Amino acid sequence: MERGLRRVLANTPAPPVQYVIPSEGSEYWVDTWAVLKSAPDPVAAHAFIDFILDPKIEGQEANYTYYANPETDAAPYITNGITKDPTVYPTQVELAKLESNKPTPKGQRMRDQIFAEFKAA
Repeated sequence: MERGLRRVLANTPAPPVQYVIPSEGSEYWVDTWAVLKSAPDPVAAHAFIDFILDPKIEGQEANYTYYANPETDAAPYITNGITKDPTVYPTQVELAKLESNKPTPKGQRMRDQIFAEFKAA
C-alpha cells in the first residue's frame, strides 16, 4: 500500500472494489436531483423527485446501491450492515479530509480535457 493512502474493500454484492482517500484529502461525490427549466414535463419530474425522496424509498435505494444516504429519516429503512460499514459511511475523521466540488469554468475545461485523454488512452 502506498504511503499516505487508505484503501478499503467495499462489501457489496457486486465485484469487490477499492477506493482511496489521499492523506492530504480529496473531493467527495454527491448526487443531485434537479429539474431543468426546459424539462418537457416538470410536474412529472417533481413528482418523481418527491417519490425518490420518500424515506422508505431512500432506504430501499441505499440497500440496493450501497450508497450513503444523508437523510436521517431514511436510516430505519437502511440495513444496519450498510449504516455501520465505514466504506459506505466514512468516519468523521475521514470526512473532515474531504470537500465538495467548487465548479469553475476553468476547472470544468480541465475535467473535460482529462476525461477526453482518459477515453482516448
